[in-house]
Amino acid sequence: PSNGRRPASSSKMITATAPDGRILFANECQTRFLGLKPEDVVGGKVESVFRTDRSFHGMTLDQHVFRVGMPMTPFEEELTDSEGVTRTFLTAKF
Repeated sequence: PSNGRRPASSSKMITATAPDGRILFANECQTRFLGLKPEDVVGGKVESVFRTDRSFHGMTLDQHVFRVGMPMTPFEEELTDSEGVTRTFLTAKF
């Protein structure tokens, strides 16, 4: 946001990662979806926190964005929450 504040309460899952795969920020919607506390997410590595085959795919896409310096076209992906419910999301990487 233009005011410099992080969007902590949003209906969208928001995660920011560093080039090394470390999670810098995850909003409440994201941590709820994972069934984890914020302190168990922030500072962790993507592959440890997300613990799915999709984490490797997500990290590969993140690395692509870091490398080219341009956002990706949003795309649909299926993710399974902490209760085992699979949902389809529109994902943006920038």
